[in-house]
Amino acid sequence: MPPLMSACATAGRVLLRGLRQTLLIALGAALLGTIGLVAWARVVAPADPAASMAMDSDDNVIVAREDWISFRPRDSESQIGVIFYPDEKTEPAAYGPVLHRLAADGYLVVLALMPLNLASLAPNTARQVMKQYPEVGKWVVAGHGRGGMAASKFAERNPESIVALILWGTYPPRFTDLSDAPWPVLSITGTADQVATPAKVTAAKARLPQATRQLEIVGADHWGFADFDPALSTATIPREQQQLDAIQATKALLAEIEGDQGSG
Repeated sequence: MPPLMSACATAGRVLLRGLRQTLLIALGAALLGTIGLVAWARVVAPADPAASMAMDSDDNVIVAREDWISFRPRDSESQIGVIFYPDEKTEPAAYGPVLHRLAADGYLVVLALMPLNLASLAPNTARQVMKQYPEVGKWVVAGHGRGGMAASKFAERNPESIVALILWGTYPPRFTDLSDAPWPVLSITGTADQVATPAKVTAAKARLPQATRQLEIVGADHWGFADFDPALSTATIPREQQQLDAIQATKALLAEIEGDQGSG
């Protein structure tokens, strides 16, 4: 082989070897990154052990687990359904008691289950839920923490699909503008919330409609909106009181929507 061709062949082999090594390094880094993400996502805020009892059916509510967890009232004529996005990196069972109680008041409530417990990976989950319940006439999307941020994104992108947005311990994320939303927004926050702090909530108000219904619960924290491990609490009021206030405000909005539905 002529020297020039031999040199070119050698250079080609070196280049190919380098490309292979680069590809292997990139694949290895991607694999390690994926493993790291999964491991990180599996570290969740634990539910209070007693919360699991609310994941069972009783005389008032039928609980079913499929791709999500549904709480269906046994006796209700309401045409309103609520899709609830949980906070990220949380144990879904923590939301069982509060959503079970809301369903007992006559509303279908669906707790969305997110991939890797990260609502930000699947903000359009509500669309899949809606397709499974064609009998529901009006949908409300709700969420807690980063789940509420994902719900806000869904609401912004699908304004025609819902009749209200309910936020517990959260606010719309940056670049999500709901200021011209055509439906009511209910924002429930706590003065002792160290995640969705009062300062963060105030800074995000411009991204909400001026007519947003705001309930700030004095002494309420981030974790009291569901039944999480009491060790996480920073609240100065009982969890039961915080949830009662949140449920009452939520029910008031749903009842108003129900009334509008009846008069329409």
